[in-house]
Amino acid sequence: MIELIAHAERVRERQGLPTIAYEVGTEEVHGGLADLSSFSRFISLLRSRLADANLARLWPCFFVSQVVTNLGTTHFDSAVAMKLFERLHPEGSLAKGHYSDWIENPAEYPRSGVGGANVGPEFTAYEFMAMKDLVDKERALLSHSKGMASSNFMEVLERAVVDSRRWLKWLSPDEVRLDFYALSDERRLWLLQTGSRYV
Repeated sequence: MIELIAHAERVRERQGLPTIAYEVGTEEVHGGLADLSSFSRFISLLRSRLADANLARLWPCFFVSQVVTNLGTTHFDSAVAMKLFERLHPEGSLAKGHYSDWIENPAEYPRSGVGGANVGPEFTAYEFMAMKDLVDKERALLSHSKGMASSNFMEVLERAVVDSRRWLKWLSPDEVRLDFYALSDERRLWLLQTGSRYV
């Protein structure tokens, strides 16, 4: 992380670009920085490492944090978020919710001091379903038309998602040893719509 910030700063300064408002966090699907002691240790280590690299002036605006949400949950826990806010506020930073897709109580984010929300899989899911609808319409048209070839779009997308191996991080413990095609149709569809954002 320090190396990335240092590199970004070298490029920014060399090209005369304006300052950057940094955000930091982890990409862990389950857990991450939800545990307050781990979170506090991360903050302390980051402050120390930035100082050692003479980059203390680049303290992050946001810490992308696990606020007890993931792609399998729809309820945001404001009590956990408030603890993160209380830890970050004295540092001059705010928490940014990790996996804020399909949250049923988004108004609780600002009430508990969360300064931002990461979304992505939800948007991609809508795009994926729209493309699936278009492919269904294509199939209907092709059944009445001669000489037209199928785009095979869904097959190409599925192959790209499977080959990317990004879907593996979303497997539950009882699925870890299974091949993609050994999963249920419903589960494969969810993994495709979630993983399509990577390809």
